[in-house]
Amino acid sequence: MRSTHTSRAARAALLLATTLGLAACGTVTTTGAAERNDLTWRSGTERYRDRLFAPEIQASAPVATAFDVVRMLRPEYLRPYASPRLSYGATPATVVYVDGASWGSLDALSMIPSNLIGEIRRLSVTDARMRYGSAIQGAVIDVRLLRRR
Repeated sequence: MRSTHTSRAARAALLLATTLGLAACGTVTTTGAAERNDLTWRSGTERYRDRLFAPEIQASAPVATAFDVVRMLRPEYLRPYASPRLSYGATPATVVYVDGASWGSLDALSMIPSNLIGEIRRLSVTDARMRYGSAIQGAVIDVRLLRRR
């Protein structure tokens, strides 16, 4: 009789440990997303701090160019992005890439019609260097155009 009681206790302990373990995994996942702090909720749609997607761009007031979109929805993208590792001299200028090709300074955003934009993403200096090479000295505004069918 005692062995049956022990096995039930062991099973109950195992079940409790498994339940707590699964609950902890769910909590870690949820907390991880909240700690990233790149996601906020606004009127039932996802809004990311580091990127703009076509639905958010199209839902904004009618604007003509990518520069207008950024100025209206993410003005912080237009401010200089200082990397803590680059402490010498002036802050390097942010450059624009469109579909993986360098387009130059922020002025290039004025040449991109807003109705062609699929995504606009601001890359930190570190992320920009990993994607586009070590010659990058500042942040990158990475524009992806909609694909026409």
